Amino acid sequence: MIKRITLKHQAYDYLYHAVLKGEILSTQVYSEQYFADLLGISRTPVREAVMQLAQEGFLQVYPNKGFSVKKVKAEEVEDLFGYRAALESYCACMAARNATSSRSKALVQKLKKHNQAQKESFEKDEPVEQWMVHDFAFHQAIIDYLHNRQISDSMERLRARINLLGIRSLYSEGRTMRVLEEHQAIIDAISMGRVEDVVESFARHFDRCKHILAEEH
Repeated sequence: MIKRITLKHQAYDYLYHAVLKGEILSTQVYSEQYFADLLGISRTPVREAVMQLAQEGFLQVYPNKGFSVKKVKAEEVEDLFGYRAALESYCACMAARNATSSRSKALVQKLKKHNQAQKESFEKDEPVEQWMVHDFAFHQAIIDYLHNRQISDSMERLRARINLLGIRSLYSEGRTMRVLEEHQAIIDAISMGRVEDVVESFARHFDRCKHILAEEH
């Protein structure tokens, strides 16, 4: 039993990251046997991994045919960003309520550092992937503030789903400076302990992201 669970996790981890990297497409149907052969394991752990990923919304299963990446529908965009805004703004609000604490001050410094790194990345005309690394770090620092495992796990899955939308469009040249301004508004609201401003800043930030992606889907 232990070996079987380990193989399922191996298959799950491989498929999960293949989806995020774009190595598995929504336009192609894959067989369980293909990945079983690729990983050198039986079909059973692959099937279990596929079913779990399907339940989590990453894969679409076609009975007796195979599976593919599940397309994200336009109506899902609002739900995904609404959920993300709720999680992140909650963490940021808790930091704002304790704005004078050493932890909150440390968070503010981290956010300033990440926002500056994004600005420098833009000014150096670095690849968009590098900008995205700094953007991820900015938002991850907010989530990490509470050290809440449930929120962290939920955010990881949520962000993975959002990644399937093709988020490169969020980092277009015309959007870049606005993102930096929106991040600065979040930083200012936390540092000054303005909880209502924190909520409003996140709402504006994710509403704009949501509208850009909704137009493309």
